[in-house]
Amino acid sequence: MDMINPLSKTIRTWELPSQVGKIGTACADLRTMKVDLSDLKAFLVVARAKGFREGARVSGSSASGLSVAVSRLEEQLGVRLLHRTTRSLVLTVPVTAYLSGLARR
Repeated sequence: MDMINPLSKTIRTWELPSQVGKIGTACADLRTMKVDLSDLKAFLVVARAKGFREGARVSGSSASGLSVAVSRLEEQLGVRLLHRTTRSLVLTVPVTAYLSGLARR
């Protein structure tokens, strides 16, 4: 079950689908890992907007600020969340599988 404790900013995860692969293994400690919720929010904004520039426009943040936050989240989780080039942004396969698994619940 998905639970967020706003006081400690600790995220507890729900059960991970088995097909998630690297996220399922690399982030097994997420139940107790402290993750900055603003970094998680930045990732979600970028993922929904399908780009840093559009994410910045929608959120009122800077594209570089969003990029730093997403990089910090990737570092904390120990897994790459986005494939980035100068012209495109794509969710990694494990993230796509994870989000698909969540959507089916």
